[in-house]
Amino acid sequence: ILQDDLIPSERLQLLAHDTDMFNRWDSAQTMFADQILAVANDPNGAFDELAMLALGNSLADMLANSDLLDMFKAGLLTLPAISVLESLIKPADPVVLFRARRKIEAELGRLLALNISAVLARHSIPLDASTETSDSDMRKAAGGRALLNRLLSLAVAAGDPVAIEFAEEQVYDQNMSLSQGAIAALNHCDHPARNTALQHFHDRWQENPLVLEKWFMMESMSVVSGTVSRLKSLMNHRAFDKNNPNKLRSVLGAFMAGNPVHFYAEDGSGFAFIGECLIDIDLRNPQLAARMALPLTRIAQYAPARRNQMVAVLQRLQNKVQSSDLREVVDKALADASTNN
Repeated sequence: ILQDDLIPSERLQLLAHDTDMFNRWDSAQTMFADQILAVANDPNGAFDELAMLALGNSLADMLANSDLLDMFKAGLLTLPAISVLESLIKPADPVVLFRARRKIEAELGRLLALNISAVLARHSIPLDASTETSDSDMRKAAGGRALLNRLLSLAVAAGDPVAIEFAEEQVYDQNMSLSQGAIAALNHCDHPARNTALQHFHDRWQENPLVLEKWFMMESMSVVSGTVSRLKSLMNHRAFDKNNPNKLRSVLGAFMAGNPVHFYAEDGSGFAFIGECLIDIDLRNPQLAARMALPLTRIAQYAPARRNQMVAVLQRLQNKVQSSDLREVVDKALADASTNN
């Protein structure tokens, strides 16, 4: 990881004025990461309110800048992924990092509330009935849709009831990017609108197996309801085929990649469930089982208790697997774990 000696005020200068768009984006990412890690490391979950206010004001200026592409603005407002945050702290706790990231996302939504409210109000009328020109209606271009979805996610994270209602309506949109974007915004929101949106998406696309994979993914990734018991229910759904690699990825892969609260659950239930699934998958598709086992092998960055849980699951796999494909992955992971201990 490249280190530098820039202070926050200098990063704000880069964000506001640098001619290289990557440097602008990178400055925002670094400042977001600093605040997320501050929350994660503070027993009271505190962050630097003045620093966040300054960052929010700078990003508000970016939103108002018509010279910047909407797609770039959406990227600026996207917080670092959990995997990136894990690389910045050791030992890493994915559950704590997720909640800290969510807290900063909510704060950013509050800081940009006026900007977001204006955008949502301008797009409250269905696209086919809107009098907005192509330039002003963000729904008519890919970049605009990405930015609209990002702003919606921030406002929902902040608990804005108007945004939650807007997202619930946007699920019905004929454009798939907007429909999925609305569900993504609601997916970690413990609100009845989330259930309504997911049910509508399921009912609308239940006869389209490829699109329904998106529903499986959203259900599996939700920290609200994506529990092990819910995953078992999804895998008994009539549209789920345990012999189809894409269906397995849409549930188990999405769970491991996008649901840290339940995959990295303190009691180890997420690891144990995936381990049992891998034993079953290995009997039919060893190559897929080997690839899907990789999240269980990234042991080194976690605290001893979580490492021990992962090692226990890998040891169970070592005793149960039938294929050389999965065994090779498991053996290497256990050897590495033994060396690092």
